[in-house]
Amino acid sequence: MRKSILLISADHDPEFTNIIYHEIPRRLQKKAFMVPLNLATIAGLTPEQEYEVDIWDEPVHGLIDEQTEFKKEYDLVGITAFSSHMRRARKIAKIVRSRGIVAAIGGPGVTAAPESCRSDFDILFIGEAELTWPQFLEDFQRGSYSKEYRVGELPGLESSPTPRWDSIADVMKSSYVTGGIQVTRGCPFDCEFCGVWKTFGRKMRTKPIEQVIREVINLQKLGMESVLYCSDNFAGNRRYAKELMRAVTPVNNSFDKPISFATELDITIVHDDEMLELLADANFSSLLIGIETPNKDSLKEARKRQNLRGDLVDYCRKIQSYGVPIDGSMIVGFDHDTLEAFDLQFEFIQEAYIPIPKMHMLKAIAGTELRTRMIGEKRVLNMNVIYQNVAAEYLDANLYTNILPKNMSRIELFAGYLALVEKVFNWDNFEERIKGFISNIKRQPKLRVEDPNIGTVGNLRQVLYKLPEQIQGNISRILDYTEQRASFMMRVVATLVFRQFFEWCRLPVIRQEIMSQIRVEETLDESAILAASALSD
Repeated sequence: MRKSILLISADHDPEFTNIIYHEIPRRLQKKAFMVPLNLATIAGLTPEQEYEVDIWDEPVHGLIDEQTEFKKEYDLVGITAFSSHMRRARKIAKIVRSRGIVAAIGGPGVTAAPESCRSDFDILFIGEAELTWPQFLEDFQRGSYSKEYRVGELPGLESSPTPRWDSIADVMKSSYVTGGIQVTRGCPFDCEFCGVWKTFGRKMRTKPIEQVIREVINLQKLGMESVLYCSDNFAGNRRYAKELMRAVTPVNNSFDKPISFATELDITIVHDDEMLELLADANFSSLLIGIETPNKDSLKEARKRQNLRGDLVDYCRKIQSYGVPIDGSMIVGFDHDTLEAFDLQFEFIQEAYIPIPKMHMLKAIAGTELRTRMIGEKRVLNMNVIYQNVAAEYLDANLYTNILPKNMSRIELFAGYLALVEKVFNWDNFEERIKGFISNIKRQPKLRVEDPNIGTVGNLRQVLYKLPEQIQGNISRILDYTEQRASFMMRVVATLVFRQFFEWCRLPVIRQEIMSQIRVEETLDESAILAASALSD
């Protein structure tokens, strides 16, 4: 008789709001941002003849509580969670264990801090699961399994199966903004604030191109119109990236509506014109690039050496001249940042024409060398001490920092960050960046041009009249400018306008959360801060 497994993706707590995972899907009449690729991969690793596997994605299927009735009796529940989801994951585990079901936990949250999870779960999966999950299943069948499964040698991605979507296939098109495909793991760089290279290695591991093509076709059949190539550095193995794009592009062009792709990579692609052409022609509409800061001393501090070899403004403009917008990841709060950093960031973002930057305060994340260094300097705060009624994992990852800055106070960092975000997502400033982005395009991507009366552009025109008059003016001028100078970019620009609208809608929430943190920390004296830093680890 086959055993039954329920795989659960934990959501944030219900009172928590995250713009990417909650607000954007809601406004797009979806329930979640990205398909649960991690769970579908685990399902693909599980022998069908021995196990029935169901997926429960909390943002789509609902939060699990004591009254939740499962459709069958399960022998095992496997939960995945990022650090920001761990509070929910613990609640889920408590519920399923009270029903006599074995509860396992995997994912970045437990991998970063396994010791904090041992008492809440029956089994911990540390690191990647391609090798450990099959071993566990053999043990589970025999009725004797370990409390921890930890990856030793990092697996090649040829061992990663084609994800199984069958248990949620009927809700994917209606529920998710984007599909996802894991194409590579690892990153050749060793940035101090990032744990990717420590967890996944500096040697790039790549998934067979034939398998990626199968996964693209599968997602297109399931109704996905956009796909995120999940990779911490898609350009880390540039030869592979080029071969993949050459293979996928004709397949994508054969679809009635080509899929729009997005990924994360590094600034060094600026030196490879062929790579830039392939990205544009493969229908990439978003490139997340870790720019972090225009402050060269801060880049040196962060070991962001790849960003020090030229003019970052010129680099951003060249990449975007191919018609593919950059989502620049920007950070304030480095040791070499002073109060001037906020103005420097804004000026850079405007000059580089980055339409929708990702704005962060520096954080010492578990598993990073930055955290190790700052703990040694007693500059990492225990957020449970600072915010006694709010666990650190509850805070929006973009809206808090757990460090003591070097050249400004925490309150100055909060206030500067808030002012910067409000300035960046001001509609006039956004209009200036978009017009700069459009005027800077030197090459038209070889893509099928969307009819301006349908799709993303048509949807934008339909809702335009519902917006405040001033914003209507900004958007109308942006669309007119684009139509006159680069009409082939109308779909991309309309998408960027929608994203700007989401960020603008989020500003009151950001202000409320940041001001709340400022009010809390204004009441703290130096001894309270020192106490929090002494308990940081």
